[in-house]
Amino acid sequence: MNYSFIVYGHPYVKKSNQRLVWNGRRSVRIDTPRYKEWHKSALQQLKLDKRPSEPIDEPVNLQCKFYVRTNGRVDLSALYEGIQDVLVEIGILADDNSKIVCSHDGSGVFLDRENPRLEVTITPKGESYER
Repeated sequence: MNYSFIVYGHPYVKKSNQRLVWNGRRSVRIDTPRYKEWHKSALQQLKLDKRPSEPIDEPVNLQCKFYVRTNGRVDLSALYEGIQDVLVEIGILADDNSKIVCSHDGSGVFLDRENPRLEVTITPKGESYER
């Protein structure tokens, strides 16, 4: 079981692209338009790719290579949150907890001003991994 996906477009961090609004009883966080747009685009792009027939529920390495437009500081761990939520929502992963997504080996942030994107590779963690 190996799956690879590419999500074209500049990846946005979910955590820092939220804003607080008052819902009448308390403050709640909502996603900003930029993150919502990226999320919607990622879902549409991943629907076109070959996906597993059932959501993956075994230990995997989720390698995420984020190619961004600018050379500024980026919170890599915050970038994982958005794509993991998309992979669960679309049914590629059963969940994004540490028993399923147990590593991000080979992940990183890279500069590509002309072609920002996210390259995702999902591989089995292996027999030696203990839950």
